[in-house]
Amino acid sequence: MRRSGNLPPPGDIPLGRLQLYYPNILSGYGGSDVPEKAGTLFASIYTDRFEHPARAAVWFGAKTSEFSSKPAVCPFFQRSGGVKLQPELLIGFMPIMSTEESLERALEHVSQGWLPAQRSVLERIQHQLEAGDYNNDRPKLLRDLKEDFSLYLYCLKELSVMLNQHAQAPEQNWRLTENGAPPKQTPVEILHNSELDAIRRVLGKSAADISQHVFDEMNDFQALRLRESMLSASTAEILAESVQVDSEVAFSCGLLRQLGLALISWNYPRVYARAMETLTAETTLDALLKRALGFSPSLLGLAFARRWNLSDDVLIALGDRKAQIAARKPFGPEQEKDKLNNTPDSVGATLAKICEVGEALARANDPQHYPTALADWQTAQEVIASHLGPRGIAAIYSRTQEYLREYSRRVPEVAEFVDAEAARETISGAHYSSKLLERNTYLRHIPEEIRHEIKAFYAHFKENKILKTNVRYFMDELAPKSGFRCGCVYLYDPERRVLAPAIKFGDIAEEHLRAVKISSVLAHFDLVASAFSLKSPLREEATDEWGRARTVCVGGLGQATRVGVLYLETRDDFTQTIAPDPMPVYRALRQALSDCLNLT
Repeated sequence: MRRSGNLPPPGDIPLGRLQLYYPNILSGYGGSDVPEKAGTLFASIYTDRFEHPARAAVWFGAKTSEFSSKPAVCPFFQRSGGVKLQPELLIGFMPIMSTEESLERALEHVSQGWLPAQRSVLERIQHQLEAGDYNNDRPKLLRDLKEDFSLYLYCLKELSVMLNQHAQAPEQNWRLTENGAPPKQTPVEILHNSELDAIRRVLGKSAADISQHVFDEMNDFQALRLRESMLSASTAEILAESVQVDSEVAFSCGLLRQLGLALISWNYPRVYARAMETLTAETTLDALLKRALGFSPSLLGLAFARRWNLSDDVLIALGDRKAQIAARKPFGPEQEKDKLNNTPDSVGATLAKICEVGEALARANDPQHYPTALADWQTAQEVIASHLGPRGIAAIYSRTQEYLREYSRRVPEVAEFVDAEAARETISGAHYSSKLLERNTYLRHIPEEIRHEIKAFYAHFKENKILKTNVRYFMDELAPKSGFRCGCVYLYDPERRVLAPAIKFGDIAEEHLRAVKISSVLAHFDLVASAFSLKSPLREEATDEWGRARTVCVGGLGQATRVGVLYLETRDDFTQTIAPDPMPVYRALRQALSDCLNLT
């Protein structure tokens, strides 16, 4: 898998410096200078959505409410090249794109890209179609399609178009609706009612014909999205069996509710990655992506369901408000309300609630990215236990692993689940880590790759525990990856009133491996002793014995009570490879070590 990395430069077109004319770029930012975050968002949207940076600039300009005559420089294009646009050029494109327009363009874009299919599953199904294995066993075809998220929904997409065209043909004696449209069907009915010849035509293509994307190039966020989709759908399928709802329809609804997110993760990968990285307890992934793209993932999935002429129950499960209002009926005194069926006679409402439980369980299984993981786990566990018993989650994991079997041959971690008790402990730990991460405000000011590494470090924290492996990892792995060549942690010895070197890494000079007295007259002239008593860290520019420039960063550990000092020296190429200023990175690392040592 490829991790989403730095944004690529804007193509091979020789471009000058891009300048946009506007006073306000995003909600919460003001003035004429474009903030770095806005530039990164622009770069993400440009890279995923447009072939030419001028078109991106026009689109981005149209998202602002007004323009000024003073140019403001977008940092991304200042670094990577761009085009200079005059205000009148942008004004020519001033009409703000509506949600409907954004959605229509997205539908066209993602339909062309779609989702990558697994060649092994596709070829196996093709072979069995030719051998006639599905002639009298259509359920077997459905079971095989479930092993590939892309194939299942691609088959549904193409067959629905064929069936709707077929139903409207004059020679067909189909009972059309009052407005002349073919009857609506569930995804299962479409897959069951389609002729095998039609299915052979749909699935008789190569993986490259189905999608322009390649499964082998899947990045971490796309793999997590696949895992989340299958876990959600499997949960819906098993819960449906306990509430007398068609489990096959529930599975298809579970996938359809994930369709928009899956398509965005593959066809707008950088926008999707940025949203996943900036999730907080107060925001949702749907809201962040809507803010960036102009439409929500749920609306994208619903738009496909409407195009495919799916049944009202399915549309209700996907959040179609018009279908919900049409199906709404008042409660009678004899109806009993419960967590999965509190709307009498509404299969769609029950399907929606089942899917929501599956989505909560899926989010809970990715506590590194979802701050709400602990609350999601508690919600999902309560409902699943009440309907399936204490082994319900284990049964869901087993079913999900069955559907992910082929995927796991190449990406084993997508099908790895721990038992419920271990999962709860992991999620609780992640909840604790996420709270600490929120308080490490220095992370927002450091390079993205280092921020990833520090976030991964936090994932190993345990509440009220200090793990030696975490401290050793910080010194041996995290600090060097962050651009520091050597360092030392000094711990305060109150009896001797000295700072004694406790842990070191790298080729640190011998003079820094001696105890530092903090009560002597000379202590005021020692960098380590001075940092121990100050709130803010200190820095010193120096040269090593070979004349190479280096920056020394030193700061106290512990807030209410000082317990030691963290001493780090930068590599000589720090400013060229990491960041212009080492102090933000040092501050983020110092806070991470303090959190690791339970000093906050």
